[in-house]
Amino acid sequence: MGVGPDMAVALLIVVGDNRERLGSEASFAALCGVSPVERSSGWWQYRRLNRGGDR
Repeated sequence: MGVGPDMAVALLIVVGDNRERLGSEASFAALCGVSPVERSSGWWQYRRLNRGGDR
């Protein structure tokens, strides 16, 4: 699998436009919208992908 050429170019453009926001791998994941976000509904705890970022 992996990242195709179109997605790689898009990620490089996003990184180039937001250099000041990238201090760690976690901030890169949040910017791309792939960082896990914990949520709970009383008894259950879930992790889902962050819907924010530059999608």
